[in-house]
Amino acid sequence: MRFVIGDDAELLFDLRQRAPGRGMSVCPHLRCLDAAAAGAFRKAAKQNVNLPEAQQRLEWLRQRILPGLLRRAFEILQAGARAAQIVVGAQNVESASRADLAAALILASDASPGSAKKYTTNAARKDIPVFSRFDRATLGRAFAREEAVLAVWKDTPLFREYQEIERILALFDSAPARPAQPLTDKIS
Repeated sequence: MRFVIGDDAELLFDLRQRAPGRGMSVCPHLRCLDAAAAGAFRKAAKQNVNLPEAQQRLEWLRQRILPGLLRRAFEILQAGARAAQIVVGAQNVESASRADLAAALILASDASPGSAKKYTTNAARKDIPVFSRFDRATLGRAFAREEAVLAVWKDTPLFREYQEIERILALFDSAPARPAQPLTDKIS
């Protein structure tokens, strides 16, 4: 993960790795990010950087990293759908699954409990990861539909980029003190 120093010695997350300025890379693990926020950013930047106190670091990192990662995950879903790398809808998903084209299942976070159980059980049986990051309305916007509950990724480079972002987001999911407001509301 790349960061740069912005105006007023503010640390900025550079998701696309294109921002001007001296970049500082950190591995995407909470312990590495915490160590960097504890002072390694200052040392690498060779200048003063506004960093939080120890008890505020995790929330500070969340505020800088999560919105960009969620936005990028949404953009990748849109691109995957446009490039026909994502199959949407229960019937199409079942056909793709029978043809062994499914690399991962995308299930709306607000899917009915029955549907969620059915599809996650089938995915587990086939050793396919399940991503339930976004609700049906957000998935619908990503796939240019009113709403979407179910989709599958085909195994493509775009899918692997999405999978890596989900892996990083999962690190923050398992950490304590999650934000009270869901971040998916901030995606337009």
